Amino acid sequence: MDLFQGTERSGYQSEAGDRAVARELAGRYVVRGTAKLRLSRRAGAELSSLLDAAARLRRGDGGAALALLDGQAPVIEACARQARAEGGARLPAWAGAPRLQVYLAALCASDTPLTEARLLDALMALDELQPLTDAELWSAPAALRVAIAGALTRAASAIVERARQRSMAERWVNRSAGGLRRRGDAFLARALKQAEALGRPAARRRLDAELARRA
Repeated sequence: MDLFQGTERSGYQSEAGDRAVARELAGRYVVRGTAKLRLSRRAGAELSSLLDAAARLRRGDGGAALALLDGQAPVIEACARQARAEGGARLPAWAGAPRLQVYLAALCASDTPLTEARLLDALMALDELQPLTDAELWSAPAALRVAIAGALTRAASAIVERARQRSMAERWVNRSAGGLRRRGDAFLARALKQAEALGRPAARRRLDAELARRA
């Protein structure tokens, strides 16, 4: 959950991967005009809503990811507030969005921890292909916070959705009502565990049949 914790698994692989991202994006986009660097109110509201949902779901869910998300909520909210407060600079744009924001969002989507060294190397890689302006360099910390807030929103959405699926699975096992064809993997995994723990053979048979159908 913390994008800055941990050590890089492979510095060479990280640098090579970031340079590939820079080449791909620089080849896809050309700078056209400028765009305002900002975290939209809608994005901030979505993140707050997800954190509220995580707090509610945690009362009946022991998932480690959900507990981490809920426990880190104050830090995440502080990051989002700062991202909103620091926005406003107009920067060179790719497809209507600040180039730096697009690039940093792509870096945040990686599984590799975003260390200071990796960030500097990645910015140098893009600068070699499309020179960065002084305004972009000064705005890099703010752009990074906006990108991190976006990455946290996507991660929170996935964690909350899995928790919701687990909650629905527990209710389904108790009633064995409703179809299974449109249920996701998180739902089925939780339902199987609950059916086994509660001794619900009818529910287990239906779940086994659905898994066999998908195999």
